[in-house]
Amino acid sequence: MARVIGTSIEIDAPVERVFAIVANPHMHPRIDGSGTLKADVEGPTHLQLRSEFIIDVHQGTSYPTVNVVIEYEQDRLIAWKHIGPQAWRYRFEPLAGNRSRVTEEFDYSRYGPFAFLFRWSWGNHELAMQKTLVNLKSLAETGDV
Repeated sequence: MARVIGTSIEIDAPVERVFAIVANPHMHPRIDGSGTLKADVEGPTHLQLRSEFIIDVHQGTSYPTVNVVIEYEQDRLIAWKHIGPQAWRYRFEPLAGNRSRVTEEFDYSRYGPFAFLFRWSWGNHELAMQKTLVNLKSLAETGDV
């Protein structure tokens, strides 16, 4: 059973520009395809390994989540998690002609034998990630979502 759900998109912008958007948690509500992230964000404007940020989430009710960056490689990889073991990861690949490929992943492999509990949400996560990447593409290419 897959324990990482991912989707990719190609963007007509250099990887440094695209990475800078994702590494700024204040931009997350603008690119969020799930519709759950709110504009209230606390934290730095550029994340790095072990950076923390707080973002308001709305899923039936609003609540803040404290997130910490658990993987980081400048312009190549960034991942964070909150209190649960699942992680959200972005991989960045430079392409010819100042283009980029970005892959977003929802990784719930740390749930061990309880990973099957996420099976019901696979489609929702994948659809939200696809929308997020379209929003990211728009912002990186045009500067506006």
